Amino acid sequence: MESATLQNSQDTVFSFSRVGAAAVVTVACPSVREWQSSVLANYLNDVIDRNRGRAVIVDMSGIVQFSCAWLNTLIQLTERATKMGGSLMIVGFTRDTRRLMKSTGLLRRLNVHATTSEALAASGATDISPWRMTVAKILQIPVYNTLRHTKAA
Repeated sequence: MESATLQNSQDTVFSFSRVGAAAVVTVACPSVREWQSSVLANYLNDVIDRNRGRAVIVDMSGIVQFSCAWLNTLIQLTERATKMGGSLMIVGFTRDTRRLMKSTGLLRRLNVHATTSEALAASGATDISPWRMTVAKILQIPVYNTLRHTKAA
């Protein structure tokens, strides 16, 4: 699993990790307004570019409040990732937020999952890092995708 963490002067922290082929971006910020939306949009556009055709999962559980600017950004990023053959999956919305988004029709425009594990399973990403998969293939060791196995159980 590869990872990196970035922080800016406005208490916005985002970390990147790779789980199998999927990119997972975790965002921690007291509130996401226009300025933070712009910073995060730039970063997530770069992640989408680098992960062309693969899943990018954005974990929002570290965000306390957000504005319509952030929702608009997520919709634009979702559309862009889809056009590039991948997907943007969003996790970490509170139950109340998901309920509000459902009633307003926003959930139809976003790919929302309850947890990162659920999003990984939906994306078909393996929880085994690529280098371990390569070593297993070279050594002819059978490998099982535990995420898919868990989902089927």
